[in-house]
Amino acid sequence: MKRKQKKQTESISPEELCELSAMLAKTIALERTHQGGYKTKIKTEKAISHGNATENAPRARKMPPKPKLEGLELLYHFADHNCGIKDFWEVGPEKPESFTTDKKKISAMWKTGKRQFKLFLRGYIVIDIDRHHKNADGLERFYKIYDIKRLPSALQNISAFPCRVETPNGVHLYFRYNGPQLNGRHNLDHAIEVKTKTITAPIIHRNGKPYVWLGNLDVAPRLFPIIREKIPGLNPKAKNATTSKPINPNNKKFMRKGTNLLNPFNDSMENVYEHICNKYGHPGDGFRNEFCYYFGIAAGKKGFSETEILNYLKNTPAKTDDMITTIQSALKSQAVNSARGINL
Repeated sequence: MKRKQKKQTESISPEELCELSAMLAKTIALERTHQGGYKTKIKTEKAISHGNATENAPRARKMPPKPKLEGLELLYHFADHNCGIKDFWEVGPEKPESFTTDKKKISAMWKTGKRQFKLFLRGYIVIDIDRHHKNADGLERFYKIYDIKRLPSALQNISAFPCRVETPNGVHLYFRYNGPQLNGRHNLDHAIEVKTKTITAPIIHRNGKPYVWLGNLDVAPRLFPIIREKIPGLNPKAKNATTSKPINPNNKKFMRKGTNLLNPFNDSMENVYEHICNKYGHPGDGFRNEFCYYFGIAAGKKGFSETEILNYLKNTPAKTDDMITTIQSALKSQAVNSARGINL
């Protein structure tokens, strides 16, 4: 027996041994591949049964989520996309040159402790949906204006929109846009504003509550034709739902009684109101809070009290939920603005 075993061992050459070992390694590799493919197939079938994948689109590998942009990095992000930035409370007309995309200047403003800024939109349009409007829920109105079945999937579920801001009052939807600038007369509804010029930067609201930026301007979709067709100013046939009539300064309801010696506007707050309208625009043009701020400074400098200003504004189109805070801020800063020689 020993002699036979020796003969069999001696009959296998080194070349044959190499071939056998190579064949064995190949067989093991094929078995492992088959087992792995089988396991993958089982996982895919389970994903399809749970609705997480389809036969034509198997479940993709989960990618790590991108870090959320916030604070100074978010302001840099807007500057990189040519959207100018300035201090929210800076007094003066909203001219493009008063906004900056210089990161050094933006950083300097941030280091002073400022957290409320304005954006000058270039190449973007924002649909501002107010979910806590006194007359209606803006999102419900949005789905009444547009047939949800005809909307793109990105708008059928707002929480999945790729470039949005969750605000204390609702949501801002950012779209790419290269059309004309619009104003308040071109809003979709009282609770749905269309903004193409300026908007509050999504850092901190005037009431102190934070904004939440979700997404990236790089993935903002173009303004969908179905949305465009309902916006007055972009479609001549679209109805105007929010035109505000300017206040009539001769209306007795708004007339001020008595004489204020510090007020040069013919002893009437109506004339202060008209003056601000002529210089900065009507509050129906999409900037009620800013209008209140300018009005508060002008009226405060002329001797009107906080109570008088608030009582007057309550009966005008400039009335807002944040009116009290805005007027208080204006009156606090009006002495500073006077010292700086700002002429209102």
